[in-house]
Amino acid sequence: MNIEQKIEHQAIVAKTALNNKNRISALSALRSRKLAEQNLKQRLDTLAQLEEVYSKIEQAADQVEIVRVMEASAGVLRGLHAQVGGLEKVEDIVDELREEMSKVDEIGNVINATGPDIDEAAIDEELEAMEIRERQAKEEQEAELTQQRLKELDRAERATDMAASVKATEEPNAESELDASIGKLSDMSIVDGSEVEERPEKEGPVLLLADST
Repeated sequence: MNIEQKIEHQAIVAKTALNNKNRISALSALRSRKLAEQNLKQRLDTLAQLEEVYSKIEQAADQVEIVRVMEASAGVLRGLHAQVGGLEKVEDIVDELREEMSKVDEIGNVINATGPDIDEAAIDEELEAMEIRERQAKEEQEAELTQQRLKELDRAERATDMAASVKATEEPNAESELDASIGKLSDMSIVDGSEVEERPEKEGPVLLLADST
């Protein structure tokens, strides 16, 4: 796993730990990610420095070649002009060499410098921001569920009101039908009673004739 993958992995671990309410694991993952990011930055800086050093080496190699040519030319000139600038040239070369060696020492000191300190405050701020985002997402989800429940309650109330209205309309009709049925039964009872009263009068003489015989 390279550094970029490690950074992404630690970010996922931190988010998972935060979802699981594991603050310690989230802080540890963020700290590891921060170290990986700083390590990556240090490597990139080192790579840039190495590229600069390589460029300086190439430049120095060209300079060395030039100096060698100059030295060879100086030898030829020395033979012609033994006392023309020999000492000054050597001093210039030595000064240039010391300057380049000093640059090498400075670059080595930068490379060997201790690693950067972790900013705990920045990690805490990042964790707090993650918690805020998670809280906002949860609140939005709860608000959406509440809105859906309110809509369902509204639909249920409308259905109840409609059923009550239908029932209120049907009840008077049912009472009217019941009254009509009771009236019919009453009429039938009156008719049956009158028939019973008339039958003995018709059968009376027949019974008397039977007795006289």
